[in-house]
Amino acid sequence: RAHNHLSMERRVAGTTVVTVGSAGLPLGGVRKAQYIIVSDRKQGWQIEHRAVAYDVEANLERFETTGYLEYAGPAARLLMREFATATHQLGPFLREFDKWTASGQVSLEQAVTDFLNAY
Repeated sequence: RAHNHLSMERRVAGTTVVTVGSAGLPLGGVRKAQYIIVSDRKQGWQIEHRAVAYDVEANLERFETTGYLEYAGPAARLLMREFATATHQLGPFLREFDKWTASGQVSLEQAVTDFLNAY
């Protein structure tokens, strides 16, 4: 079992694997809510990937107006960047953070700031 936030369809060992993507946090670089339509056709299942615009800016505004950025800590800024860009931020940050902490002391707050400024 797993999940991801990428809309795709692949053949793996003779089996079709379909991932829907994400309605609320797409991570394929396209800031649209993703879904699929599955139809049963005589020749087999038909998968149609769809994406529709949603109010990304309103969601980003809620990070601040709800107090989430203030109370959730430094990682909330990384999550906000994921929403803003529809790209992975937490995983790349953690890889960098591991390197930074192995080479010396760095606070989580400073590491997030450095990462967001560099990438």
